[in-house]
Amino acid sequence: MHRFYLAKDHFFGNYIMSNEKEIISQLSRVLRAKEGERFIVFCGDGLEYVCQLTELSKIQAKFLIIDERPGEREPARFITLYPSLLKSDKFEWLLQKVTELGVSRIVPVVSSRCVVKEISPVKLKRYQEIIREAVEQCGGARIPELEPVASWRKALSIASAEAGEKYIAWENSQESEAIAADGKVLPVNLFVGPEGGYSEEEIEQAKYKGIVPVSLGKRILRAETAGIVAVAKFV
Repeated sequence: MHRFYLAKDHFFGNYIMSNEKEIISQLSRVLRAKEGERFIVFCGDGLEYVCQLTELSKIQAKFLIIDERPGEREPARFITLYPSLLKSDKFEWLLQKVTELGVSRIVPVVSSRCVVKEISPVKLKRYQEIIREAVEQCGGARIPELEPVASWRKALSIASAEAGEKYIAWENSQESEAIAADGKVLPVNLFVGPEGGYSEEEIEQAKYKGIVPVSLGKRILRAETAGIVAVAKFV
């Protein structure tokens, strides 16, 4: 069944209704949907709704909720990624791929060697659309939180207060990643640096906050690749 994302404010009791032109156009022109056909709708909270299309006009699509169920493709581990900001196209690609893998939360970070220092409102909207579309495509049911941009020190403070495992990817580390012992699926916080990597001072600051430097392998990876590899090791 085809999947759609619709925010919770489109839900009215046993019905889901939308007057969004994009949804209506996709149903009528792309899918050529007919009343009575079934679809999956999700609102990003981890649940999926099996729905039947009951009305499709030029101004509205209306679905009847037939079944509600937890998303079947959500990873068991809660993963927070702290990626240093990258140039727009690279950051878009990173957001898309880590969302497909199952990251739970993304905290963009401005570290010392970042070329990009902020996210404009236009880019923020674009990034949120990329994340939503990635969840829609990969069969997920929960949309990762995209947090406001954090300074390096703020990001360290956020991570140090979180439960679970805490790692920072560093090419000079001799340690490989460690999975939680005793079969427990603990939350994990992962830091990946910018194009120029982290400074020695930043690594020392991270270690002081209890964040463990780890290697992602023998080769030096591009910043956007490092983020994907780091998440993939823990889903």
